[in-house]
Amino acid sequence: MSSCMNLLELPEGCLSHILSLTSPRDVVRSSAVSKQFLSASDSDSVWKKFFPSDCDYFISQSSTPIDQQLFASKKELFLYLCRSPLLFNNNTQSFALDKWSGKKCFMLGARMLTITWGDTPEYWSWESIPESRFPEVAQLNSVCWLNIKGILPTKFLSHNTTYGVYFVFRKIDDFYGFDIPVMTSVFEVDGEGLSNGIDIVNHYYLEEPEDDESPTSRDELPVERGDGWLEVEMGKYRVGFGGEGVVDEKAVLEMSLKEVEELNWKGGIVVQGIELRPLGCAPQPIPEQAYFCDATQGVDHPGEPGPLDPEIIYARLRQLELNQEALTSRFDRFESLFDRFESLFDRFESRFDRFESDQQRAMFPIYDYYASQGVVGEFSEHPSWFQYPPGGYAVPGTHGTYMPITHVGGQGSYGAGGRGAGPSGGRYGDDDDGDDNDIGDVSIPL
Repeated sequence: MSSCMNLLELPEGCLSHILSLTSPRDVVRSSAVSKQFLSASDSDSVWKKFFPSDCDYFISQSSTPIDQQLFASKKELFLYLCRSPLLFNNNTQSFALDKWSGKKCFMLGARMLTITWGDTPEYWSWESIPESRFPEVAQLNSVCWLNIKGILPTKFLSHNTTYGVYFVFRKIDDFYGFDIPVMTSVFEVDGEGLSNGIDIVNHYYLEEPEDDESPTSRDELPVERGDGWLEVEMGKYRVGFGGEGVVDEKAVLEMSLKEVEELNWKGGIVVQGIELRPLGCAPQPIPEQAYFCDATQGVDHPGEPGPLDPEIIYARLRQLELNQEALTSRFDRFESLFDRFESLFDRFESRFDRFESDQQRAMFPIYDYYASQGVVGEFSEHPSWFQYPPGGYAVPGTHGTYMPITHVGGQGSYGAGGRGAGPSGGRYGDDDDGDDNDIGDVSIPL
């Protein structure tokens, strides 16, 4: 058997197992390689590996019941959870999956946040707008003391993941007072109420200051999301890196945004909530067709197809090439293991052939003896390893010929030394097969 095998010749189940060890991004891209990969990439055995272990819990807590039996495949359910965040906890939080990694994404709605003076209509009002994923948003009328805080149990987050924390809001017509920076912080608090680590405070602007001398970079300003809202990064949080994998069930992540130093009056923003998503995850749901969109924009580019861009095409082809190299490396490891198995099987087959040949040679003297006595008829159906004497046994001392099925160790026909044909004086000599046994070295007087 050749030591080199075409990857496409592997059984579909083997391809599915290989793909399940990668990521949703790699599976989607590999589906464009061939029909075999496309079929393997649709397998439930692949996509069920990308669901978090507690995914069923969040589905069961959804404010809108989700019947998983209505989905044709695990892939269809996965894509649904990527583009349609589930609301839970009385429609105050949302749960979704990152389309490229399967990591969990969360958003705390405005009603889930602690807002100073939030229940005072003079300062804040609660509205319902169709652009929000939550039933209610908080509209800032006017305050001088801005303090917004959110809390989420750290056990909800995906392990070994770095999350970005984002304050999601929108400006309205009477937006004012935010030409000074707001302070944001993200830190973990254990079950005893103690902070685990350093409380790092960041400064961001909700609008670009008019003072040109202000040391403001673009990273300190809000960016527009694909859903039309604005977001500003509050900080980052690393989950489970370098530890022993032990999760503090009572630990929570505290996230805050405030401006309590200048105490100038400010207003004119609508707060949707605070979002946590793995770094690199798109901030807006992507339509399902984006997973298989045209080559002119690349597999992870949302929206309608655009004009051909050679640079984009080259970049995507290069990414496919890198993905193929990664798959090839994993297949080489599989091929190496297969070669070892093949070598062991060849050794077993060789030993079995020798055993088979020795067994035949051990039986031949007995069979030849009975044939010469007429117990076995001349026209009877003989074993494939026995050749009846052409002239029969009329001449005393005539013997049949040993015709082994397998030629291991150089065994030939019956005769002296286990080789050749013809009489050997009634003795079937040493088999000369190189082993320590004399199976077949039987002496029977004829």
